[in-house]
Amino acid sequence: MSLLNSTLPSPLLLSDIAHLQLILRLVVATFGLFILIAGILGNILNIITFTTLDYYKQNACSLYILARSIFDLNILIFGLGTRILSQSFQIDFTLTSPIWCKLRVPIIYINTLSSYTFLCLQSIDAFLVTSLSINLRQKSNIQSARYFLLSFVFLWIIEELPYLFFQELTFISERNILICTTINSIYAKYRTYFIYLFLTTIIPLILIIVFDLLTYRHLRIHSREKRHRLLSILGKQMTTMTLFHIAAVFLFQAPFAIAQCYFLTVGISNDPIRGAQEQIIQQFFNVLGYGIYATSFYCYIVASRRFREQVFNIFSFNQQPRNRIQP
Repeated sequence: MSLLNSTLPSPLLLSDIAHLQLILRLVVATFGLFILIAGILGNILNIITFTTLDYYKQNACSLYILARSIFDLNILIFGLGTRILSQSFQIDFTLTSPIWCKLRVPIIYINTLSSYTFLCLQSIDAFLVTSLSINLRQKSNIQSARYFLLSFVFLWIIEELPYLFFQELTFISERNILICTTINSIYAKYRTYFIYLFLTTIIPLILIIVFDLLTYRHLRIHSREKRHRLLSILGKQMTTMTLFHIAAVFLFQAPFAIAQCYFLTVGISNDPIRGAQEQIIQQFFNVLGYGIYATSFYCYIVASRRFREQVFNIFSFNQQPRNRIQP
């Protein structure tokens, strides 16, 4: 009898775990809702601004920004929105709908991979636009941007199709619960280490940092040799906005990447209290990672005075939008 009692969790331990779980729900709800609302508003304003000014029709970088804003909006709604519902309000549609169990992650990751792809292409385009080589500058054009946009979206749709066959709503008889899980262990490892860790975390981080540093180097050369005329007004504006977005990468993506590397290699502790504490930290960084999808509009507002003026003109109902810049 004493052996049985020693294996059962004590009331104090259960109370501590329940308290930590409450903290977890509050962290996800408050921090997540702030990012969700700010991100939805910012991405909608981005979409309205770039479609109103028609930049996306004449400049590759602006087309990438417009496409990213659409994908980021989807990520926030289907990714962060459903995470808040499941973590904070215990409303998880993946446990009640077999169809949503299969579709949720592919929808999120098609948009996530597309968003990171166009963020990388945006940095590469800024590098090309500011290059001293005429041949490299000519590589930046709207036709190529449209081709890349359609090609990569199609690629990521194809890449996510196997998930529909390997994900199932499964009943665990030992625990008497339903879970939405990947039934193929090899595919689960592929998603965890290649898709989740490399394609959506490490590779974009490296590409963005490298090409933004090269772009900054080009701008220093332009400034030192007084070659400002090589850059159009729109090109300068898009380059400045792109470079400033690296602040969001360091603020949100870098801590998220470090946290993911730690939890994927070390894992959550088996100790109930420590495990609950680590889950709070893990979920905090998971929510923090969504910040990169929510802050592009605010980065651009801070980075470019001309962009601020254009946004103000668009939403000043007593006048027509101005500053339709030609490249």
